[in-house]
Amino acid sequence: MTVHQEDQPINNNSSPKDKKRGRKKIVSILFFGFFLLLWAILYLINREILWRRIPDQAANPQSVVVQIKHGSSLSDIAVALSGQQLIRSQTLFTTLAKLRGTSRHLKAGEYEFQRSMSLLDILLWLEEGRVILHKFTIPEGATVEQVAKLLSKKRLADSEEVLALARNKEFIQEMGVKSTTLEGYLFPETYKIVRGLPARQVVRIMVDRFWEVWKAESANQADSQKIDIDEIIKIASVIEKEAIYDEEEFLISSIIYNRLRRNMPLQCDVTIRYPLDNYGMNLTYADLRLDSPYNSYIYRGLPPTPICNPGRNAIRAALNPPKTDYLYFVSMNNGHHKFSTNLKDHNKAVYKYQILNHRGK
Repeated sequence: MTVHQEDQPINNNSSPKDKKRGRKKIVSILFFGFFLLLWAILYLINREILWRRIPDQAANPQSVVVQIKHGSSLSDIAVALSGQQLIRSQTLFTTLAKLRGTSRHLKAGEYEFQRSMSLLDILLWLEEGRVILHKFTIPEGATVEQVAKLLSKKRLADSEEVLALARNKEFIQEMGVKSTTLEGYLFPETYKIVRGLPARQVVRIMVDRFWEVWKAESANQADSQKIDIDEIIKIASVIEKEAIYDEEEFLISSIIYNRLRRNMPLQCDVTIRYPLDNYGMNLTYADLRLDSPYNSYIYRGLPPTPICNPGRNAIRAALNPPKTDYLYFVSMNNGHHKFSTNLKDHNKAVYKYQILNHRGK
């Protein structure tokens, strides 16, 4: 009988020194992995957020215009930027905006981004609202309809919306205007605004500017509290349409006041032209017989509304008419007018400059 010796148990217990060495190895691997991950993250951030990219000029233009609409979410903005190939990662863009605490404060408007801009550059522009400003100029004497057409042509507001607002009773009252229209209250000036503003806001900008100018020009009036603003703007609008040169605006203002005091009809061609909208054309006898409250040959007093948007000097002239005896004026075909104190002299001037078509010197 063969006796087998039992197998001796294998001792798997490592010494404390071996265990310590193993732990150090694991920690080293973890540290290496952590630093590798950290390097990758920093590289990604540096590459996607900080680097300025060189655009492929053959494939894309160097700049691109992006419209960020009012009410756009952070996600909407990221999609718009990604769609124009301005950012590589929507997730990275939204994450960075949230980390900066500006995700809810990015400004709407029209932007022109360079394709070489980094993600961080783009985000900073959106945070600061570095939008494109579009310039437009309202000429002195422009009517509301002309202003509406100008804004529509520049794609800054819909013309029909502007006209509707100019006639909207509630909006007019909201603007502090005591009239049936905003005619006369869209101040002529050069403005710079962003594209995409609501029409109400665009109109408000011009009316607010009117009130700023009015406050400055009427500040020195002794009876400023008793001034009928709408009456002054009606007078200023007639002055604006009649005068070409600023120095004559005050003389025309004096004639308007002199005629009103005497209850004489103003007999100004420009008031008839307003409903006809035929500026620059000769009036016919039929035009002069037009039954309209704007026909100042038939109806005495001022027109029912201003006939244009007068500038600062016309408003100043309406507020400060000089004392004269003039009652008549007629164009001398050179931009200037001949002023007369009586009908006899006026008829002579009319014959000379309108019938014989002489030109003043």
